[in-house]
Amino acid sequence: MPQIEYTADRFRGAIAGVNTPSASMPTTWGNLIWASVSVGKLGLSDIFRHGAFSTSEIRFKTHLLYANLMQKGSGEFGRSPLYDSLDSTEKGAVSYCLGMAMAKLFVCRLFAVPWLVHLEKLRRYRTVRLIGKSRPDLIGATSSGQWVVVEAKGRTNLFSQTALNKAKSQTRKVRAVSGQSPSLRVATEAFFDRNLRVHLVDPNDHDPDAVDVEIDSSDFLRAYYDPFM
Repeated sequence: MPQIEYTADRFRGAIAGVNTPSASMPTTWGNLIWASVSVGKLGLSDIFRHGAFSTSEIRFKTHLLYANLMQKGSGEFGRSPLYDSLDSTEKGAVSYCLGMAMAKLFVCRLFAVPWLVHLEKLRRYRTVRLIGKSRPDLIGATSSGQWVVVEAKGRTNLFSQTALNKAKSQTRKVRAVSGQSPSLRVATEAFFDRNLRVHLVDPNDHDPDAVDVEIDSSDFLRAYYDPFM
């Protein structure tokens, strides 16, 4: 069965059990595709909002995975020959997409966060003050209604502590979401060390200059349940 190696550390309290220096998460190509297609979106209606254009985006993200990842006999994922042949700019674009997809896959699986939404997308629901050029990529809510702030990084090559430190810093730029301190600030980095690997860490509390994000929770939930109503 396909699997992705990962490391998780500095998670505390009830979720401290996810900490591990080395583990493998079983997955499927379908799981990878769903993570890539759904990350950043606010529910099913958002995925299909633009008709044929949304369908094209789904196909693009699906084939991006098939084109650039190669499942090995042992089950791990490596870079495909096509990925290795790309120039640095193209590799950077693919790494960004993989980083986002891995963040969605792992945060959903480990912390029960079904949707991770681009922070900028939430501006349409309430006045959300964006934090200059340094801000986290994603905000989501756990199945119990607690807010989670996530920053995702993707690397073509080996793990970079500098990149992870930047991700940790960006998660600290949000102090509270709708008056609640985030239950988690997750910094993730997807990289290749022979195989695709993911590193997750829960950074310290917010920075002194962090800002509050206001989201209308009813609108947030309505967008998720809209296809079923």
